Amino acid sequence: MLYYEVFAKSLVDAGVTTMFGQMGDANLYMVDNYVHGQGGRYVAAANEFGAMLMAIGYAHRTGKVGVVTITHGPALTNLLTPLVEGVRDRAPVVLLAGDTSLSVRNHPQDIAQQAVIATSGAGFEHSGSPKTIQRDLAIALRRAAVERRPIALNLPTEYTWQDIEYHPMRMLPALAPSTRPDADALDAALGVLASARRPLVLLGHGIAAADRSVVLRLAERIGAPVATTLKGKGSVGNEPFALGVCGAFASAYGNETILAADCIVAFGASLNRFTTAEGSLVKDTAVVHCDVDTTAIGLHMTPTVGVVGDAGATATAMLELIEAAEIPPAEFRAAVVAQHEQHRDPFGGYQDCSTDRTVDVRTALRRINTAVPSRRTVVMDGGRNMGQPFKLVDAYDPAAWLYLLGFGSIGLGTGAAIGAAVGAPDEPTLLVTGDGGFMSGGLHEFHTAVRERLDLIAVIANDGAYGAEHVHFRDHGMDPSLSTFDWPDFASVAEALGARGVTVRCLADLDIAARAIAERDRPLLIDLKLDPDAVPPLL
Repeated sequence: MLYYEVFAKSLVDAGVTTMFGQMGDANLYMVDNYVHGQGGRYVAAANEFGAMLMAIGYAHRTGKVGVVTITHGPALTNLLTPLVEGVRDRAPVVLLAGDTSLSVRNHPQDIAQQAVIATSGAGFEHSGSPKTIQRDLAIALRRAAVERRPIALNLPTEYTWQDIEYHPMRMLPALAPSTRPDADALDAALGVLASARRPLVLLGHGIAAADRSVVLRLAERIGAPVATTLKGKGSVGNEPFALGVCGAFASAYGNETILAADCIVAFGASLNRFTTAEGSLVKDTAVVHCDVDTTAIGLHMTPTVGVVGDAGATATAMLELIEAAEIPPAEFRAAVVAQHEQHRDPFGGYQDCSTDRTVDVRTALRRINTAVPSRRTVVMDGGRNMGQPFKLVDAYDPAAWLYLLGFGSIGLGTGAAIGAAVGAPDEPTLLVTGDGGFMSGGLHEFHTAVRERLDLIAVIANDGAYGAEHVHFRDHGMDPSLSTFDWPDFASVAEALGARGVTVRCLADLDIAARAIAERDRPLLIDLKLDPDAVPPLL
């Protein structure tokens, strides 16, 4: 078989049923065979920037390795920002990077591929021979799954038409870690729990769904209410014992209760400065930090006790020790449950600032949150627009909740939302982005959602400005006009691209938006007109 045929067939052998990308002379024959010869699904992006984001969104939503294919030269530099985001977000993605032929001296698209990729923090696999390509692909896929970061596989263009022998490719699955906690660490943790009167359990994103129920049983047994990290949102839902997100985007009641805790048992949480509110939430609190990754413990703060082990095994061992020691549950959880009704709407009570030309983003998001089916994937772009969705938009599972802030860039949400929507076709994907983010990185990919007939609802928090810069100018008494933009009519643009578009200029228009959500039959864009001087602070 020809090299490109073997490669395409090997992708399918490895279970890669969906691939994102943009074609060029280094990959077009492989992509063609993957689709028409092997029956794979290929989602063509408008450019490589979006393709990489789609693979990240797909990986996050499905738990599988995302695969993206590009050609050589500028194709690689076009996706460098999303590649860094993927590294920071620990996204298991394989980047199939076509490489310029060595036989063409001074090729205008030649670049030091490995050096460029190294700057992002991604891994690199060099394909040294056409005969080793199946082995190289298997290694790249496994590394991405195990290392939880993008791995680039270099694919020299001159291999394309070479004859090689095909063998069915076997893939060793990425084995789940099963580290059992150390007995001494468990004893130290038990000592902390035994003396705690107000224990709290904190759930992060790094907990497997199967382990979550065991951790929640532990929380119930020790009498602890439960909070989540921002990435772990959706782990608990609106249970009476749940406090919501811990840290920068918590409710006043949530942070007040967390501050009252005398012990925090954290599972799969990094305990970074956002989760701990710059350390204030753990300043005088005993912390038991549990994680399967030894490097995660103590990375951002020094815990009282560190326990290395996967969440399920650690929580099970703690339960056994607590039962054996006959430690009674604390009353802290019961006190939180008793106040649940009083704090059911922790972000309510604000004064709506809508006018006849603009809407209050809080009111708009609350209405949209109830209008979109509860089982949905939520993706959020970076920028000033993200503060209120973090608080007001619900998630039912951490896998269905994705925001892209690892590299501090705006404009990454649309591509990731498309990938997530491909990965979860039976539920809507709700994207919340700002107008600046949509124009800088979303508009050119929105038509991909139309072409793919995705159930995507894009909400643009449109204050007609780059919001963070607008705030800086205003805070210093300066003219903010340089931060404002006269954007096109987004609803009309959406219609021109083949989607549905709705503009919300006042509270009455929210009824129109709700009907559009209920009746959607294609991607839907909702343009929320906001007053840039009336948008609540990010934090």
